[in-house]
Amino acid sequence: MELDLKTKALFVPFHIGEELNKMGFNDLCFAAYVWYKGKDKPEDKPTSLLSQALRNSEVESDLVAPTYQQAFDFLKEKYDFHGNVQSTKYDNLYEINYNGRKYFKDHGFETFEYAQIECINTIIDQIKLFNK
Repeated sequence: MELDLKTKALFVPFHIGEELNKMGFNDLCFAAYVWYKGKDKPEDKPTSLLSQALRNSEVESDLVAPTYQQAFDFLKEKYDFHGNVQSTKYDNLYEINYNGRKYFKDHGFETFEYAQIECINTIIDQIKLFNK
């Protein structure tokens, strides 16, 4: 089933899904990034719903697409990084907590979705730095 724009907005972009997969994400998902012939990577957002929820380990050529909530939960449960995105009257902002203390904060994002993307990207970058 083809996804509409509003539904696509629930899922993380491909580059985040790919990074989470490398980090061990294997939760059940209801959408997938689909590779089309002649393209070296899929569309940035998932293009279709799966007929049933699947894990990365259960799909052959495509990559399952986690929702933003699944991404935040995975990073919190596996790495103890807590991301929090807020939308205020004037701004969209995020903060990251690690080991019970505020670790990073940024603001000024035009959209809530972009703040979520930047928050997850920052958490992934910090995890990579800690694991070097």
